[in-house]
Amino acid sequence: MNSNTLLCSAGILASFVVLPTRAERIAFQPTAGVSLAKTFTVAQEFNMEDSTIKVNGVEQKQPNDVEMSMSMHTRIALTDEILAVEGGQVVKYQRTFDDLAGDGNMTMDMGAMGNDTRDIKLVSDLEGQVVVFEWSAEKNAFVPRFAKEGGKKELLAALVEDFDLRGFLPGRDVAQGDGWDVDVGVLRNVLAPANGLSMHPDDAPANTAQENLPQNMDFNALFQDSAARTLRAAFQGVRDVNGRRVAAIALSGKVHAIHDATEDSRRGVAKRGDGKDLAPDLQKVTVDVEIELRGELLWDLDGGHAHSLRLNGTERLRQDIDLNQGVGNNRMRVEDSSTQSGPFDIAIDFKRNG
Repeated sequence: MNSNTLLCSAGILASFVVLPTRAERIAFQPTAGVSLAKTFTVAQEFNMEDSTIKVNGVEQKQPNDVEMSMSMHTRIALTDEILAVEGGQVVKYQRTFDDLAGDGNMTMDMGAMGNDTRDIKLVSDLEGQVVVFEWSAEKNAFVPRFAKEGGKKELLAALVEDFDLRGFLPGRDVAQGDGWDVDVGVLRNVLAPANGLSMHPDDAPANTAQENLPQNMDFNALFQDSAARTLRAAFQGVRDVNGRRVAAIALSGKVHAIHDATEDSRRGVAKRGDGKDLAPDLQKVTVDVEIELRGELLWDLDGGHAHSLRLNGTERLRQDIDLNQGVGNNRMRVEDSSTQSGPFDIAIDFKRNG
């Protein structure tokens, strides 16, 4: 996927003209009866920069020509029907999980020792389900429930309600050229929309520390203690996009965090085998993440909801895993450190009905 093509195509297809400048209220304010179809497409690539493995304190020799790469393509399609609005705020809506899928490939090139390739396919039991979100003043949050009896309640526990990109908004009236900070937590449903949607490999749940880490990491916790946890947004003005007034918001930033992901990883590792061979006993898992991005959010001012988002950038992920591995009566300590990096492209589109 070409990131330049993504960013340019939005402008070409829209055939926009710039409208006169004035202070604007950019807010999430759709009306009851409106239905919003939302599609999230995330393409990511990672290449191994370096890797070291120690067993009982002794570094293991690895071939110099070993290379590893991974690609992942995630597709999320949702339809939200606004059922009730009070005081300008949505208080009840119904979400249909139309399509929850992911596919990718992991390749290990070990030179003279040969190659190893594995295809990855992600699925979710939420696909096809319909969930009602209703605002609870007591809990100060939306409470989800299945529209019909029979849904697995455990699927509701991790659900994230906000797929409307509300976290990017300024929260005040802005004029062209105004800027504001955006908390990096908003990237959770943009860069990793599969989190909270119970997505897993179609053959079996992941069962290694490395495979479980990305699926079980709390994105907000990841950046909780990071000094560089904000992105920058700037209001570029209003455009006419196919007859609708649309606000253009430029986005950019660099974020960096070091996170103790031990508990996140332990939750994803279950016992396996015949009872003698146990899952790894994780001692410590540390994640060092750097993200650099740029892009543009278009917001439908007439409809009070997002129109589209385009982001591209790079990710760099370092994982340090310290564990005890048991096979029968034998135990050994394994220290695995690796660094991966690569580009990503994100395309999110909203289609309004009603």
